[in-house]
Formats: sequence, structure tokens, C-alpha cells
Amino acid sequence: RFKLIDRAEASRKKAVLLTARAMELEDQEPDEALDLALSAHKISPELVPASIIAARILSNQGNLRKVNRVLEKTWSLSPHPDIAEVYGSARAGDAPLDRLKRVKSLVKKSSSLEVSKLAVAEAALEAGVWDEAISELEDISSDQPSMRVCALLARAHEGLGDMGSAREWFSKAVRARRDPMWVADGFVSDRWSPVSPVTGELDSFEWK
Repeated sequence: RFKLIDRAEASRKKAVLLTARAMELEDQEPDEALDLALSAHKISPELVPASIIAARILSNQGNLRKVNRVLEKTWSLSPHPDIAEVYGSARAGDAPLDRLKRVKSLVKKSSSLEVSKLAVAEAALEAGVWDEAISELEDISSDQPSMRVCALLARAHEGLGDMGSAREWFSKAVRARRDPMWVADGFVSDRWSPVSPVTGELDSFEWK
């Protein structure tokens, strides 16, 4: 209101604060946490943690249609492996092959090749479809594959019983480039946080 920051930045910071509160309340007050997370998602649909919290609660409530709508919107803007994981497991009682089908339907909504291929490969590994996992990963393994790509290829070859190739890919994983993580002011984490642990600044974490 006093124009200390512009409207877009104010909206984004509000969404981050709503998400932070939803994180605190998710286990004890899921209904309130859902309202907060959905409000954050409406303001900043690209904010991955907000959509993840909302989708987890909606999934527990059995509202699969809304889970799909929330996660598909965020995936189209900010494809992230956590979205694929929650999307694939949102329908209770699904077999691994059913989860693989769901992930395949999700990845069509993004142009991010590596994130999409990794998501399908992980779901294929869970389902024991080793050849499909290898096929997906080989598309992104030719030019400086990441640690995660190498490790997943090792698991896939191990599943096929090809221990020689598995050992080769595990060895490559040690020297491979690092995968994206949540980073804020040089601090690296596997989980998002609303503030930087270094400076205390709001909305500092980036997936990179």
C-alpha cells in the first residue's frame, strides 16, 4: 500500500508466508493448512511447496480431481520431481504400473525434458519396468549426466541383472555433475524453507 515494494513482489512474499503457515499446520490442522496452501497457490501457482502441501491434504481427503488440477498447473510452470512423486501416488491403492501411467500423463504438460524423463524413469523403476527406465534415462545420459541419472541407470541395470553395467554407472555417479537442490545464500538443502537460514530473508530458496 505504501509502495515500498511492487505489487508482484508483495504478492509473491504473501504466498510464501501463507505456505510457511500451511507447513506449520499441515499435521495438526489440515483443513486450515489446505485453505492457506490453496490461497498461496492461487497467488503464485509456480510456488512448488504450496502446491505440494495442498495436494497431500487433498489426496488424504480423496479429492483426486483437485489434486490433479493443482499439481498440473504448478508442473506446467515449475516442473519439479516432488510434484511428480505426489502426483503419481495421489490415488490410494494404485499399483506401481498405475502410478507410472499417472506420471506419464503429467509429464506431457511440461517442456522440461530432463525433469520429465527422470520422473518417468523413477516411476518405471518402482514398477520394475527396467527397460523403459533405461530408455528414458539414455535420452538424457549422453552429455554430462547428473549423479541422479547415473544412479538410476545403475539401479535399472542391476534390476536386469547386468551387474557390469550397474557397476560402471555407479562409478560414473561419483564423478557426475550435481543435481538441482534448494539453495539460499550458499546454503544447500533437500527441503524448501520460507526463509534463508543465513540471512533470514524471505523467499530466498531457489531450485538450482
